[in-house]
Amino acid sequence: MLWYLPTFYGDIRLKRQADMETLVTWEKLTATERTALETLLAKAHAKKWADKLVSPDDDAKLVLRAPLATVQKILVKALKPGREIIDVVAFKNGTVTETRGAEPLPPEAEKVVSVSKPTLGCPEPRLARAELRAREVLFAFLTPEQQEDFATRNAFVTVGADTGHRYMITSRHARDQLATWRRQLYDLDEKRPYCVHDYAVPAAEEMLALHLMLQLPQHEPYLRHLE
Repeated sequence: MLWYLPTFYGDIRLKRQADMETLVTWEKLTATERTALETLLAKAHAKKWADKLVSPDDDAKLVLRAPLATVQKILVKALKPGREIIDVVAFKNGTVTETRGAEPLPPEAEKVVSVSKPTLGCPEPRLARAELRAREVLFAFLTPEQQEDFATRNAFVTVGADTGHRYMITSRHARDQLATWRRQLYDLDEKRPYCVHDYAVPAAEEMLALHLMLQLPQHEPYLRHLE
């Protein structure tokens, strides 16, 4: 099972090797992300979780003798300090649920992702496009139909868990689509946009957080707070 920790240009991924072993892989990290990884590596060295030291400056992988949830908790705290994090588990049948990171995760769990809760408000999107791998993580949590819509329109439809409403989620880079939907989150049934965003992360990760929060019971009302 993979646990995705999306970063701005690359990814940090955790894979459970055994109950007490976690494979950590990383690539294309920014300076801030390298600092977060250094925090984990220092902890691993102090706890003797690894037999050798690895430089965070290079794309690499490392097996740690520590549970997956323990490693994830250390990294997320260092990667996104002060942000409220939601951990979402996806199952093979396509359903998703929130988890608090407790071990063990359900055996039928296929993948997990940690996303930061978007910020309510309506500033104009200004973050420049970058070469991002966040799209790959987003695709892992979309249906084939949603993947096709995103590939052709930079937008896709998802359904809210609490209201059953259909929402259009649009990339902040899709200016032509935003001319129609006005904001990244638009209720197709009520025909109204909602003001919620996260410009501290790549556009695809922002879309992923919106998509997953809509599918989780009790999180949809948060996104609907500001029209």
